[in-house]
Amino acid sequence: MSMLNSCKNLFEKLGPLGPGFFIFISCLIVFSLNRIALGIFYSDSLLQTESFLYFLPIGLRMDTIILCLFFSIPILATLLTPPAFFKFIRFILVTYFTLLCVFFAYIEIASWPFLAQYSSRPNQLFFQYLTHPKEVFLMLWAGYKYLLIGTAIFLFYFIKQSWTGINYLISNTSPWPYWKNIIALPICILLLTLGARSGLGQANANPGLAAFSNNHITNQLAQNSSYSLTYAYYLSQKASIHSEDLFGDMPQEEIIQRVKKYMDVPEQDFTSKKIPTLHIQNPTIVREQPLNFVIIVLEGFGSDSIGTLGGHDVTPNFDTLSKEGALFTNIHSIGTRTSRGMEAMVSGYLPTSKSSSIMKLDLAQHKFFTIASLLKDFSYQTSFIYGGEAHFDNMSAFFLGNGFDKIIDENDFEDPEYYGTWGVSDEDIFNKANKTYRQQQDKNFLSVILTISNHEPYDFPQNKIQLHEQPANTPKNATKYTDYALGKFFEAAKKEKYYNNTVFLITGDHPMMIRANSLVPVNKYKIPGLIIAPGLTPARIDTLGSQIDLLPTALGLLGMQTTHPMIGRNLFRNTSHTINKQVSIYTQSIAFRVDNKVSIYQPHKAAKTFSIDDSGEFNSIADDPEFTKDALAHILFPGVAYRQLIYRHK
Repeated sequence: MSMLNSCKNLFEKLGPLGPGFFIFISCLIVFSLNRIALGIFYSDSLLQTESFLYFLPIGLRMDTIILCLFFSIPILATLLTPPAFFKFIRFILVTYFTLLCVFFAYIEIASWPFLAQYSSRPNQLFFQYLTHPKEVFLMLWAGYKYLLIGTAIFLFYFIKQSWTGINYLISNTSPWPYWKNIIALPICILLLTLGARSGLGQANANPGLAAFSNNHITNQLAQNSSYSLTYAYYLSQKASIHSEDLFGDMPQEEIIQRVKKYMDVPEQDFTSKKIPTLHIQNPTIVREQPLNFVIIVLEGFGSDSIGTLGGHDVTPNFDTLSKEGALFTNIHSIGTRTSRGMEAMVSGYLPTSKSSSIMKLDLAQHKFFTIASLLKDFSYQTSFIYGGEAHFDNMSAFFLGNGFDKIIDENDFEDPEYYGTWGVSDEDIFNKANKTYRQQQDKNFLSVILTISNHEPYDFPQNKIQLHEQPANTPKNATKYTDYALGKFFEAAKKEKYYNNTVFLITGDHPMMIRANSLVPVNKYKIPGLIIAPGLTPARIDTLGSQIDLLPTALGLLGMQTTHPMIGRNLFRNTSHTINKQVSIYTQSIAFRVDNKVSIYQPHKAAKTFSIDDSGEFNSIADDPEFTKDALAHILFPGVAYRQLIYRHK
């Protein structure tokens, strides 16, 4: 009872600031309780972190930042409003605080499935998915219907109770005399500013404040979800954001020189000063007539799913096909999203640090290099075949603006055999592809296929495969179905005339799901790379490579000399100067790897250097200034190439 009286006395002394103060403290308590609950759920990760309990006070610091940001408006409005008019803003204050509390509650609930899916607090992906409400709702409904229903019921009840409680607090508040407001105003401005900036330092607050360990999950738990989401929105709206704002600066000339060092291209083969990475690529196999080129990007097809690569035994068709071509066993995706995989497989482009892939950025919508724009100069017909809506991730606009003649998506399938959450089945996609190629045999063609069935909620036609496990809609079963569809496609294609005149590049956009404690779990990014082509001797190639290396490697088999700006290297070419690399992005942290040495950059943090042992464990080692500069150059290059309009082939 004494505590209740003390709270009541404090509330009365705070006057019009009382409601805001008590709501502020209540939010801190809710944030902390949810963080503790998440900590218990992810205790395996926490306990691997030295001084893991720091995630609680650091989390409190992040909570204070976001609360000070959002509470500044109602607090200042309260103090600037003359006492006589205070009653007129009560409704506005009640509405604002209610909506704010509902927002916080919703984001805290959403943190659980988002962390489970992406090993991250809600970030820029949250906004990207909101632009495709139909697909996202169907996916969530299929996998999280009970959570959706429960959240809706809870939020309805929460809105009602919040409105009632906040309205009671504000209605029982008396305004101060104006002179008290004048005295309190600068004090509140100072406290809110210090809280929002999290101190007196020169730099503004940013998510780097929560990065106190080498354990990714622990750092995410120290974050605040509302702050993470708000900061992601801020970055997405800040059109001038550059990678150097996040990771550090470097002269453009030095960036280019350090990137070119890893391209394994003789200096005399670079052909332009205006486009510094533009270079000649000679064919690996010289042919009298150029070959067709089909790029098959399999959704969620990581090496851990491939039987012949030591993964799950669910890919018998891919395993058989791997004996017919060159199988690259040590290739790594550049990211964890389809849009990242597609920018690598269509443009050979490294990941930007922006919240969006290059396919969504304004300056890349026209005259940006793609394999289609290059091959159109050789009179190729070009197409993109996808089972869903091609506008997803802005693919159709990017492709049509950069060399693709034809887009085939779900609207172009007549009587598909199966229609799932994301579109028509993979078997329908491959049947359409085979029919399309059969009709194009009078002219060389390039085609990019993106499959769809191996995506959550993993719905695919039943009675096509013998299920690997129960229930049916699991990643392993979906992978097995995609493999089945791939096998059916090659069975049909081998009967067509175009087959013996075509280079096939088969790979994944990204592994199925990456969950790890390390800042960027580079070993978990492995994807298959399989090239089947006339005259190519079957082989297994263990060379370390990045996803951006696959396109120039396959391009060399078409049979003609080309000129392009891709910085990935032809993996069939090895010289004494060859350096094999991997570049991968995980949320906004970026890793640069050569052999078993890795440099990792986090936003607003100094680079960290690690060695990777045979078990995949990271071990901190002394910084190598030249190596970290090479890493920074590869991080900054995509932004420079984009802004300077120098990623093109003419």
